Amino acid sequence: MLSKAPAMQIRACSSALSRGTAKPKSQLISKSQTAMKISARQSAGPTASRTYKSTFTTMFGSSGPLQTPAKGTRYRRLKNSNTIVAKREVESEKIDAKVRDGVLDALNDLGSRVTVGDVAAKAGLKVETAEEGLRAVAADTQANIQVSEEGDVVYVFPEDPKAVLAAKSFAIRMAPLLAKMKSAGGYLMRVTFGTTLLVSVLVVYTAIFAILSSSRSSNSDDRGSSFNSGPRIGFYFNPFDMFWFYDPYYYQRRREEMQQGGGRQMNFLEAVFSFVFGDGDPNVALEEQKWLALGDLIASKGGVITAEQLAPYADDPHTLFHDSERYVDESFVVPILQRFGGVPEVDADGNLLYRFPQLQRSAGGYIGNKDTQDGNYLMESPWAFSGASTGQLMAVVALGMANLIGVGYLASLVANPSIVTKLVKGGYAPLVQFSYSILPPLKLYALSFFIIPIVRFLVNLRRNSSINKRNDQRRDAALVVVGDNPAVKKRLLSASQAAERKVIRESDATYNTADSVDSQDVEGREFDRRLRELEQESERDRRRRGGF
Repeated sequence: MLSKAPAMQIRACSSALSRGTAKPKSQLISKSQTAMKISARQSAGPTASRTYKSTFTTMFGSSGPLQTPAKGTRYRRLKNSNTIVAKREVESEKIDAKVRDGVLDALNDLGSRVTVGDVAAKAGLKVETAEEGLRAVAADTQANIQVSEEGDVVYVFPEDPKAVLAAKSFAIRMAPLLAKMKSAGGYLMRVTFGTTLLVSVLVVYTAIFAILSSSRSSNSDDRGSSFNSGPRIGFYFNPFDMFWFYDPYYYQRRREEMQQGGGRQMNFLEAVFSFVFGDGDPNVALEEQKWLALGDLIASKGGVITAEQLAPYADDPHTLFHDSERYVDESFVVPILQRFGGVPEVDADGNLLYRFPQLQRSAGGYIGNKDTQDGNYLMESPWAFSGASTGQLMAVVALGMANLIGVGYLASLVANPSIVTKLVKGGYAPLVQFSYSILPPLKLYALSFFIIPIVRFLVNLRRNSSINKRNDQRRDAALVVVGDNPAVKKRLLSASQAAERKVIRESDATYNTADSVDSQDVEGREFDRRLRELEQESERDRRRRGGF
């Protein structure tokens, strides 16, 4: 993390220096260094501040900004020129796509001015991950940075940063298309199973009809006349008909429709593979929903919270045991502390509280979801056997049984020596060979068509039993928060009194990369003195909290 911080901050300060008016270079370096140290203090402390200072001095020597590009920089030759220039890499391509999308979605909801805490709470991201994503997006969109007197950093992005990134990066521009192609491939694999049921029935009964007709004609003196004078049945199946039902977002759309309690009814092909494979994991987004809810909850409580308020979102609620005073084991809060940068602290009455400093700093006054309140809990959805209607399931089962019976009857025909002998003597040996070749896959399909749903039904029973138990335990934990336990009420009151929310306004910024250097309202020496005071205060806080 520390290795990426200087690059972003140096680029921002370099842009500001290039726009500033001419001044002695030593003075430019001093002021930029102090601004760099303040912006670095929040995430890395005094050691990193000195590192940034050294790095900045190396990059900006007495002769001005060096033209030495960063490691890994690509080069290109200007057209009709011998000049070679550095081609800057897109930093946002190097971070995880989910992190990048989470940061961009948060910016879309929160506005152009954000802090790391704003994005972490809104997107449910780990604080360090949110900071890394913000730095990458800020570097690629030429965002400005504002630093308050206390060292709080605010990122100010241009309008529609998503469009700016898409214009710069071909990979980011193509990411939605690749995601659709991946989803389409998965859907085609599933829908093919349902379409195969129709093909299987057609093939099986066509083969049965051909064998029976050929066997009867072989007993006639005029085999060709007997066969040709028989009834003609035409079969036509266009395999491309399946694309009328193509839907690469089937599982996602079905989950949304089921959650809304409505939506259109499934068509037959959808009902077929819904019967066989179900409608997917109903809790596929549970982890993301949990962190989003926790980020909202902590932000809405002013950054200070108790274990009782976090317990309803525990991953393993079976470990929760609350006596008359508190939870016996509060280790379930550790992942939450690690994700959102929380620290434990004890109030004057000995109550254990959890503070999240990053989520207490906001650029736009983000206070979490207004619907977030005590008494809510993380609820898992049970696995449904199928979202198809009863009538559709009956039709699917009937067709599946017809296929299974047909495969069994076809197998009995080709296993009958007298029928096979008649067919071979009558010149229908290719028909016999064809029937033999298709029987193994037809049998496998016909059996798996019912075996898979049966196994899935038994597995769902076990899954739902565990889900219901976890939901009950989380509900009980939520009732503790809204109950009448005096000890819990006292602890909740203490947390609310310790909560604080600081909104960093533009007027609070003492350094802004959008302004020229000589317009900054804090002199270098005074800035250095205040930074040292903040570093000493941070060190005292760290020692007082026992190194947390």
